[in-house]
Amino acid sequence: MDDGKTSFAFVDREDFVGSPYPVQGDTLLTIGDSTASLQQWIDVLETPHIPGKQAVVTYLHQGIEYTTTMETRPVQRAHFYTLSLLQILKLLISLSFVALAFLAFFRRPDSAVVRVLMLYCFVMAAAVIRTYMPMFPVMAKFQIPYLGAFQYSLGVLTFFFSAFWLNLNLTFPRPVRLMKQLPGLGYAICFAPQIILIIIGLIKTGEVPLGIRIANYSVVAMQVIGGLLILRHNYVHAETALEKRQTKLVFWGSGIPLIVFLIYGINTWNLYHVMPPLTLRLLVYDVIFLIILASPLSFAYAMRRYRLMEVEARLKRGTRFALITIGLLSFFILLIYGISGFLLRSLSIESRAVTVLATLLLALGFIPAHRYIRTQIEQHLYPERTKLRRMLSDFLANIAAMPDRETLWSRLEDNLKQGLGIASVIPVLRNGDGRSFCATNGECVPLDPEGAIIHELETTSCSLICNECLETDKLKLTDAEKQWIEENRAAM
Repeated sequence: MDDGKTSFAFVDREDFVGSPYPVQGDTLLTIGDSTASLQQWIDVLETPHIPGKQAVVTYLHQGIEYTTTMETRPVQRAHFYTLSLLQILKLLISLSFVALAFLAFFRRPDSAVVRVLMLYCFVMAAAVIRTYMPMFPVMAKFQIPYLGAFQYSLGVLTFFFSAFWLNLNLTFPRPVRLMKQLPGLGYAICFAPQIILIIIGLIKTGEVPLGIRIANYSVVAMQVIGGLLILRHNYVHAETALEKRQTKLVFWGSGIPLIVFLIYGINTWNLYHVMPPLTLRLLVYDVIFLIILASPLSFAYAMRRYRLMEVEARLKRGTRFALITIGLLSFFILLIYGISGFLLRSLSIESRAVTVLATLLLALGFIPAHRYIRTQIEQHLYPERTKLRRMLSDFLANIAAMPDRETLWSRLEDNLKQGLGIASVIPVLRNGDGRSFCATNGECVPLDPEGAIIHELETTSCSLICNECLETDKLKLTDAEKQWIEENRAAM
């Protein structure tokens, strides 16, 4: 549609019974016995029917009106296979992003970075599902109630995919200085541009002006490129070799697919001087989505190979938190459906602005609601965590009043034994030369400063289970280290 007129974007002569044939850019005047419009095109040619259906159309070519007959035909095998592959790739990408979100969540349910990664994954999954719908909804065998309102609300959320990508890179692998000192400004840089553009879009009525479309694409492009530049900076200035490997894999595995996805977005602008054949376009789309599939897979591989964001959490605890997330998302989706249905049935309000505002308000309330419910469950199901956190807070508050080092270590040992409910705690300190270790009582501890245990503790933030280290090949321990662990009956 352009200025209220329907034009031919692409013409295949096999779709016509005979001459005359329109060319790209000709204006379609009538379809059947009605004025040409998108809805009339759908009603006549895009509803389920047996191939061979004919429709008389009139069109305007160089100011002269012509009449011809269009005829539908069976789907070509090449179109069927390329389109089927495209839908399979879209499904795999969406499922991979969702699986990645829950995989990261099970490993670190309390991490702020993981929450950002989850939201980014969900938004990317929704964005991929919404791209390139090959047929109109009327071709489906069943209809989803209020599908239009739901798709529009989903479209508003997917507009934020680049904001979540930028936010993710501001916190991965560790928060940048801006997020530590001025987190409000950091979040505003990520999300304020989209919110402002959505508000402007709600104020404007009718077709979206070209200026807003350019602004939308420019914001998304700058956020994607900005996230890549930050990720590159984090790679160059990585503090450890492990962080360097993590950021390098994510940069190539997710950065390049996002650039490809960004280029794919230009397709919606219809900038073709000559529309390529459908088979060629579908093949190009297949290659594009095959590249995009590397994005969630690279994150998953980094988590597996380089222990990205790895802290082993209890499965039951992660499952409960996952159920909270799923429950809240389901509740909010049902609420959007309910609001849309109420506005349409009871108040006869068909404006999309009210639905969009309701969606934005629900999205803003998701994180606070999730945090509140999670806190309440943690207090009831894991009281030892609250007790340990309070104990450590009290200990740090009174640390200045302790007369000497021996008292400090003694108090710390006692508090940890009470808070964790364990028999003993052995604090181990690195000596001044940096080449050996000792306990607080002066006893030498035979830990190799260049060995696997110290490297694991320095490069990861997870605990080590001593039985696993002794009975498996997870870490290469020296004989002295094994003997010391067994003599002191160390569990973790």
